[in-house]
Amino acid sequence: TYNSLVGPLFSVSDKYGVIGTIDHKIVLSLFGNINNSKIETLYIQEIVLKEVINYVNKKYKDINIVITLTTEDACFKCIENKNSITIASTNNKCNFLNLLEDNIIDHNVTTFSLIKKI
Repeated sequence: TYNSLVGPLFSVSDKYGVIGTIDHKIVLSLFGNINNSKIETLYIQEIVLKEVINYVNKKYKDINIVITLTTEDACFKCIENKNSITIASTNNKCNFLNLLEDNIIDHNVTTFSLIKKI
């Protein structure tokens, strides 16, 4: 429901109550399927992009950004495109992709909430 970098991810309707929360540190890493040194495309899920937008703007100013529905979809698209990168949780285990840079942002905690219908 909340991310330390982005803020609220979504609001809980009045029909629901929050039973409890868990804070989880998210470690984001850069993965790539690099065929040569020319990186052309970043495949990334929208909320992940919000979390790392300063990093992307600083390091990859002219990159083509393609928003995907899920982080897994971003990884699959990156596997198919030899000159692309993606950003995902280090725990995401993007098989067939090379870890290019680990822990690319300093602090990122996401709060997961357990809700129930009132």
